[in-house]
Amino acid sequence: MSDDNPFEKFNAWLLWKKEHPGGKFSEWYVTAMDHLIKAGKPVSCLGPDPTDQELMDKNAEKAMAMLMELGLSSSDRLVEYGCGSLSLARPILEYLDPGHYIGLDITDRFYSYGKARYPDLVARKQPQLAVITPEALDRVRAQQPRFVIAFAVVGHVAPGELDYFFTQFIRLLEPGAVGLVEFKEGERDFQHWYWDFTYRRSTLSAAVERAGGVVESNEKHALVRKYEEGDTGYLLIGQK
Repeated sequence: MSDDNPFEKFNAWLLWKKEHPGGKFSEWYVTAMDHLIKAGKPVSCLGPDPTDQELMDKNAEKAMAMLMELGLSSSDRLVEYGCGSLSLARPILEYLDPGHYIGLDITDRFYSYGKARYPDLVARKQPQLAVITPEALDRVRAQQPRFVIAFAVVGHVAPGELDYFFTQFIRLLEPGAVGLVEFKEGERDFQHWYWDFTYRRSTLSAAVERAGGVVESNEKHALVRKYEEGDTGYLLIGQK
């Protein structure tokens, strides 16, 4: 990727892939975010100085309210799959017992920014943070987390990588665990920015089924749906 505005054209991902045959969209996403952050460009929810703190605080409060209604207790273990720079994690970390929050992401660079921004919180609550690998997923699943969540993540997953994403996500779910995924919902599947995707609910539900999971339709699902607003949707996921 060149240093002269690599995002000038909408097909920046395709240009990068041409230079990196076999590369994944997720790998390009990391490269793109690194480039923006190092160049001092505004990034809303990632990096050492995210630009939209008010939105992050609002989303964090909403996520915490949902989790409490779903029965989260301080002794539960919770996994945030795609924890980013820990912007969503702060109220969850404050509530959970030390060591019971587990944050996973595709690069340690993302959550290292959060560790630097919230040193006192990290020192007190001792979150477990790790890069997503098969070995890390096995270690996390062995702890039998009761909640596995992914907020503001599916919107950065390309269509061709949805099955892989949900396979990894569902791999963390023990029977009876709660999986909660946020996504941008539309009447069709489309890429509306360099790294942002909108999906039909049916598209994601089908990917969940292929990955060995099931989209719940019960009282808890109805509870989650009441938090939907605008184009923000939620899926409550369990194992088959």
